Amino acid sequence: MMLGVAAYASIRDAITTRRQDLGKSDFFEIKAPLTAARIVSYCNDQ
Repeated sequence: MMLGVAAYASIRDAITTRRQDLGKSDFFEIKAPLTAARIVSYCNDQ
């Protein structure tokens, strides 16, 4: 179970960093499941 939490936290941190690099708000709501398409959407547009 801890490995699942670690993966989620790593993805969330990567999305936050990307959004900060783009000058976007670092606040966003993550909806499960985290598909590749959703991750890209969170990084670029939302």
